[in-house]
Amino acid sequence: MRRSRSRLPGSTPVWLCTVVLAAAAVVLLRTGALGTAPAPGAPHAPWLLLVAALAVAETVIVHVEFRREAHTFGFNELVLAGGLLAVGGRELVLAQAVATVVAMLARRQVPLKFAFNVAQYSLATATTVAVLGAVCPRPHLLDLPTALAVLGATVAGSTVSWVAILAAIALVDRPPSRGEALEVLLVGYLGVLANAGLGLSLLLLLREGPLALLCAAPAAAVAIASYRAYLASRQRREHLAFLLEATSALQSGGDPSDTSGGWATVLRTLRTALRAESAVLLVAPSGAGGTAGDDGWLLLRTAAVGDEGVARFERVPAEAAAALRPSVDGLHDRRRGAGDAAWLAARDWPGALSATISDEARVLGHLLLGPRVGANAHYAAADLVLVEALANQVSGVLETGRLEQALRQITVLKEQMQHEAWHDPLTALANRALFRDRLEAAVGAPDGVSVLLVDLDDFKAVNDELGHAAGDRLLRAVGDRMREVVRDLDTPARLGGDEFAAVLPGCSPDDAHEVAARLLAALSAPVQLDGARVPVRASVGIATLGGEHLTPEELLRRADLALYAVKAEGKTGARAWSPSLTSAMERRTVLTATLPAAIAGGEIVCHYQPVLDLGSERVTALEALVRWEHPERGLLGPDAFLALAEDAGWIHEVGERVLRLACLEYAALLDAFPQTPELLHVNISALQMEPRLPEAVARALADAGLPGERLVLEVTGTTAVADAPSTRAVMEAVCALGAVWALDDFGTGFAAIDRLADLPVSMVKLPRPMVRGLGSPRGARLVAGTLALAREVGLDVVAEGVETRDEADALLAAGCRQAQGHLWAAAMQPVELGRWMRRGAQAGVSSPRS
Repeated sequence: MRRSRSRLPGSTPVWLCTVVLAAAAVVLLRTGALGTAPAPGAPHAPWLLLVAALAVAETVIVHVEFRREAHTFGFNELVLAGGLLAVGGRELVLAQAVATVVAMLARRQVPLKFAFNVAQYSLATATTVAVLGAVCPRPHLLDLPTALAVLGATVAGSTVSWVAILAAIALVDRPPSRGEALEVLLVGYLGVLANAGLGLSLLLLLREGPLALLCAAPAAAVAIASYRAYLASRQRREHLAFLLEATSALQSGGDPSDTSGGWATVLRTLRTALRAESAVLLVAPSGAGGTAGDDGWLLLRTAAVGDEGVARFERVPAEAAAALRPSVDGLHDRRRGAGDAAWLAARDWPGALSATISDEARVLGHLLLGPRVGANAHYAAADLVLVEALANQVSGVLETGRLEQALRQITVLKEQMQHEAWHDPLTALANRALFRDRLEAAVGAPDGVSVLLVDLDDFKAVNDELGHAAGDRLLRAVGDRMREVVRDLDTPARLGGDEFAAVLPGCSPDDAHEVAARLLAALSAPVQLDGARVPVRASVGIATLGGEHLTPEELLRRADLALYAVKAEGKTGARAWSPSLTSAMERRTVLTATLPAAIAGGEIVCHYQPVLDLGSERVTALEALVRWEHPERGLLGPDAFLALAEDAGWIHEVGERVLRLACLEYAALLDAFPQTPELLHVNISALQMEPRLPEAVARALADAGLPGERLVLEVTGTTAVADAPSTRAVMEAVCALGAVWALDDFGTGFAAIDRLADLPVSMVKLPRPMVRGLGSPRGARLVAGTLALAREVGLDVVAEGVETRDEADALLAAGCRQAQGHLWAAAMQPVELGRWMRRGAQAGVSSPRS
């Protein structure tokens, strides 16, 4: 049984395997295990004659293929069995190595195959000699134990060879199936025993003279013919099994994954049976006499050996179909000049097969296969017989209309593809394209239409805290709830990200408000995500088209303005468009246009609000609050323009202007008033939390001559936990300058104290809603719990928005030490702040607001 003719594409592992085999053979050669002597009385075989006999035995071979690999059966054991008794062990191993080199050169093997075969032949022969020497140290020519030892030794050597080949196949492809391996082993070991037995017989006959050897020649010829007959019979069984499988597949429609009515299953099986890289079925259109309809040829292709992906029919024009098939049918072989050589050359194929599918009067289609993979790249006449037999078989199927199932599958797939083109894959709602299509149709209808634009509030925090998989589940839940709220004739849609919408045909303004209210109520129920109950909050903008003439873009613009108004008013709720919103938007547009000039002209200024110790009412810090001194509209608060600055991309310029101005004015206050508090608070936008922020802070401190320890930067808790790794890096870089961080509006959004404990934060600020809630038992418990948690992780607490003495007293009683608010002072210009501080210094205490 001998050995491999493999296509070994994974060269490096096989080279390593070859080195191991060669090293093992060399080790055996250097030991005494191969020092066996010829058997007494055995005919002497000249070494060169032995080399020639082994080389010839290696050329009379048959192949059994496994996918891209091949196993070879030869007659090497016939010569090897005689050589074990006729020459010494080392002579036999060297003769085998030289004979293998000669045979591989004659076959023009590539270097990897050449080296692998020489190494594994040499090791197998060395193993055979070593086993014989161990089992029968003193062999005798006419001795039953010697004969049995020779047979066992050849089986052992062939086993080593098989293991080496199996390892090489496993390195470059999956190993043969158990059934394939058992069949080859059974036939191979029987062949080894037959060859070795025949070799011993020939050695005995050689001792009697050349005539006796000549009489045995027919037996050797019969053995060779038996091998070849076995291979031909095996191939015929495979071809017959394929035709039966093809018939069954076309009758049953193929396996469950076959969307082509069984045709893909047939082509995949044909491709495997004939070891082709691709198999193609072309079905002619009705105009050419076929059954593929009037829309051109139908093409079905299965390719890439081992690929079991879904194969589907597709339409191709006549020109493309003509380019796919050769000019003549039959066997195509570039080496032998058979068939359409130019067609093969254009594809760089060594060989291919093609057959026409036809009835008595019409061409129904074509079958194409190629190129061949495996040890032999060229097809044989028997392969063409199989393809032609299949062509005859499928012609009846095409003629009787079995292709109808495939055509129905094409219709189903077209509908599926159309659905996918118009729907969001995550939520199965309409996508933006279908939403616009339905909106355009509704705008043109006489009954009017309402549009809802829905934006989830703080959805980014869900993604940042719980991960995108949880965010996707939340979006799917929102889609399900939208479907439950709207009517069948409405079109709920996901426009992208966390933006949803709905087209409500024939819906009045009141009805649209009712739908929006039901939607907000449906969304308000928390969603269970990874063990957490996450509340869903949304902002809804409503626009209704009655008797006006508006384009879809204009109606969407109105809904967008209404949505923007809800966001500006604190999020979560619904609002319908009104003319005043358009006026407000126009004013915002003017503000946006003039913002760059305002930054450059010094119109962006800072006002300052004191932070006090609740026990002594001593001022402990100043918070810089941004204002716009607009030349026409007067003093504008941050709510009027900061969102515009963020949307227009000017927030970095505004933020750096505020930071630098606050540091300079605070430094001036320090020089003018010794009682100026020790700390300056400056707010930072979420969009400023980038790697450039530490440089801006350092520059502002240096320009003002301030130490970093004077500066407290405030950022919202939601911003701090968003994109935590990069945010932490920015915060730590600022801390390296000496500044500290405070969390503004603590307790709102999705910020959690266990997450914030991982960030370099020194202070939290309680928002006005939490302070206002002190009047209720529940609110008081919430503040007390928050203060206790903050103390537990070592955070200072400042309460914002304190407006009454009762609130201040309740905060002090709960353990809050610092606060700010209108109870003491509103935000003031630097000059007014100086007067306020001077009055406080003269009175000995901080002045309450009059």
